[in-house]
Amino acid sequence: MTIGQNLSTAESFRREALSLLAFVCRRDASWVIAHPEYKLDNKESRLFAKKLSQLKSGWPLAYLLEEKNFYKHSFTVSPAVLIPRPESEMIVEAALEYHQKKHYRQQIFLDLGTGSGALIISIAGHINNQEISKNSCCYFGASDISAAALKVAEINARKQRLKSKISFRRGDLLLPWRRYLQINRHSPLFIAANLPYLTPKEQAQEASIAYEPKLALIGGRDGLELYRRLLEQLASLKMSGPLFLMMEINPRQAPSLIKEAKKYWRPEYIQKKSDLSGRTRFIIINKS
Repeated sequence: MTIGQNLSTAESFRREALSLLAFVCRRDASWVIAHPEYKLDNKESRLFAKKLSQLKSGWPLAYLLEEKNFYKHSFTVSPAVLIPRPESEMIVEAALEYHQKKHYRQQIFLDLGTGSGALIISIAGHINNQEISKNSCCYFGASDISAAALKVAEINARKQRLKSKISFRRGDLLLPWRRYLQINRHSPLFIAANLPYLTPKEQAQEASIAYEPKLALIGGRDGLELYRRLLEQLASLKMSGPLFLMMEINPRQAPSLIKEAKKYWRPEYIQKKSDLSGRTRFIIINKS
């Protein structure tokens, strides 16, 4: 079948089918549109039919295309990692603003539960470009409990030529960084934490995330299990330098997480930040 015929048979999924055809033909979408007469060979036809069938059964387009755009870059994704969401770009913007406002010679940036690595790679990429001619030093680290996720993150770091700039470690939250942070307890620390925050019931009810990894979605009975553990780990380190911890959550969890944060931090250090729809999407611990 030709490109035009394939598009006509997938009319209700035309936009997605166009992207899939570009993927299987290894061309861009504009080429596909300009060549409706192109006849797919057997390999291309089989691959397109398979991916279109997966799309119709609910597979996210990003997994089928094996990539997702995030903060001006294209990231490799697989079912081993959560698909990066646009609202998480606010964490990158906060990190860059923190870096620009705080004129410290050395800063530490950590991304916990890194998944595809989109957050830390976006942060490191922009700061690295800015720091080429500046006399300053930043440390970038990313951790995840999933070995498969870390492999994807490392692939993305290599794609962006940042593999040598970011330290990737497997482990639970801050535990892989405990020794490093104790040695550098006076250094300014920015922590990005987009951790699993859904309850098992919420995950089961949301069809749009059915194919995304449960490990990256479910955060215990109330969705806050990992955040409670993170706050406890961080408090036990007794960091003496400036701290900026940004935690992405479900807006309904804000009161509960603030209550947890108050066990360890003074109220004036705790902030709320809304997403573009005006809902509280982030809880921040900001200790200057």
